[in-house]
Amino acid sequence: MKSNKPQIFLSYAHEDAEIAEKIYTDLAKYGLNVWFDSNSLLPGQRWKVEIEKAIKNSTHFIALISDCSVNKRGYVQKELKQALDVLDEFPESEIFVIPVRLDDCEPSHEKLKDLHWVDFFPEDEYSNGVQKILNVIRPNVINLRSKTISLSENEMKIMLRKYKFFDPLNNDTDRGITHEYIEKEIDGHRVIIDYKTNLMWQKGGTENKVSFQKGKEWINRLNGTRHATYNDWRLPTLEEAMSLMEPEQKNGKLYIESIFDMTQKHIWTPDEVSDESNESRTWIVAFCSGSCYGDGASKESWVRAIRSL
Repeated sequence: MKSNKPQIFLSYAHEDAEIAEKIYTDLAKYGLNVWFDSNSLLPGQRWKVEIEKAIKNSTHFIALISDCSVNKRGYVQKELKQALDVLDEFPESEIFVIPVRLDDCEPSHEKLKDLHWVDFFPEDEYSNGVQKILNVIRPNVINLRSKTISLSENEMKIMLRKYKFFDPLNNDTDRGITHEYIEKEIDGHRVIIDYKTNLMWQKGGTENKVSFQKGKEWINRLNGTRHATYNDWRLPTLEEAMSLMEPEQKNGKLYIESIFDMTQKHIWTPDEVSDESNESRTWIVAFCSGSCYGDGASKESWVRAIRSL
């Protein structure tokens, strides 16, 4: 029986390994479970058996198509044939195989010609192509970045407008996300699940403000003790933390839903501020002001841990 969480099989010709790894990395940023041979196969495994098993257990099959793969004999053709056989078991209204063209090639399989494909070329179509795949795999979910990056103040403002996050200083016209929160107790710990973003949050967090380094150590302790039975807790990215921002103050006069504890007035993210100064700063999300700002890692803030569903 397949898991409710999508598993994506990424099929490609080895001549296209570089772009395949980029696609794998970008999809994984959104918490997607991507089966990618160079990362998923373990030493000593019978790779043919594991590939067949992974295709059969996948909810989606991404076929990277290029002049290399179309004109090449080899296992990539067998992967595609198996995926098209699995496709026959799906209702016509459901999507399983997602053809992705890497160049102006013509798919050779007749069944592929019946499917609408996504073009990842020219280069400026790449981001749009990734978003189209996300819309198929997670149609009702807002996909937020989960990997750490550096953002300038201008990039922060662009991000706020992209997701329509409320910020009284930088984007006061938008109203934020309509969340789908559910509170649960797991192994004696209260968590908040947001099915709109497929994220699980701690209801609370650290009781006191801590430095950035102490915050990371605290996350490590959560994972070491399998907090709420999980060991993949992390700091929320700036996008994820700003998604909690509400357009008006709630209980305790914070810009966050009262389902959360009100102790944590502002929280650390792992994202750094990129600017021309030599000062190292990290983005902090402040629910007391409804905004975000950069501060030195030696300063103190609260931590509210997060994990992807």
